[in-house]
Amino acid sequence: MSTTIGTTLPLRRLAAVLVAAEGVTLVAVAAWIGARAVAGEDATAMAAAIAALALGAGIALVWASRSLWRGAAWPRGLAITWQVLQAAAGVTVLEWSVAVGAVVIATAILAAAALLADARREIRATPDDAPTSPEPPAA
Repeated sequence: MSTTIGTTLPLRRLAAVLVAAEGVTLVAVAAWIGARAVAGEDATAMAAAIAALALGAGIALVWASRSLWRGAAWPRGLAITWQVLQAAAGVTVLEWSVAVGAVVIATAILAAAALLADARREIRATPDDAPTSPEPPAA
């Protein structure tokens, strides 16, 4: 699928905003966990590993959201995979806080639905007679 920079639609923009919010939240969580590790409140090695993982995932999500906003199609796979992981984590969070777990799950469902609906729209916009592979050269 080609990049359609400049022709983004509301569903892709909605998904980009939600994915960006998730990424920024992960970066903030990484900073919080890192600060707790430095202050000695958590086991340093474990907290550092969790902070590094959250920071990496957050940066990847912010990068993907920027590309989605610009109209690229490639970040959909990354973002949809994240939504599945986030929904699974949300189910676990339900045991700690029903409100927070519900927000996590609802955000994952909304973002995944926007991404999938945008992909469906793009597939339907592709002409049926569009070549799927390059034509072989004439002899």
